Amino acid sequence: FLPLLYGVILFFTASFAFRLGMVGGFIFGLVSAMCTSSYLYFLAGVVNGQRMVPSELLESWRPYLSPVITVLFFLFLVRLTLQLALPPVESSQVVAFVVTLILLIILNPIPEIIYLGRSDGLAMLQESVDFLRENWLEWFLPLVLLTILSLGFPLPFVSPFQTGQLG
Repeated sequence: FLPLLYGVILFFTASFAFRLGMVGGFIFGLVSAMCTSSYLYFLAGVVNGQRMVPSELLESWRPYLSPVITVLFFLFLVRLTLQLALPPVESSQVVAFVVTLILLIILNPIPEIIYLGRSDGLAMLQESVDFLRENWLEWFLPLVLLTILSLGFPLPFVSPFQTGQLG
């Protein structure tokens, strides 16, 4: 039920935050990071075989907030750089879309890296790339194939790829 709860929280946050311009964007980003951190907390508990209880919900956003914000800040910098570097033409949107797809593939192991806590800061990005290098056949190849398939066929579980709304 957590994704439903976080979806409602993010919907209501977006409904008022985006009216506030850039400040609203930062508010939405912080709430999104808190929800992601909370989800990773519960995911780590389940993976480690711990019994998770709803009373942990109020404090679950704290343990992974810093690494989640680091990754979101990195993505923000990439998007900002693309906006500043590329002219506002349709071919630039294609370049930005391809860069976003590449980042989605490269950063796919990041949630596990965060809740396993082996790296911090931008070292998480390097660990993600290293992981993909070592496990490219099992991890990287299926993601690339899924991405290619999602561009041509209607797959309901990868709708962000099809709509172009990747983040």
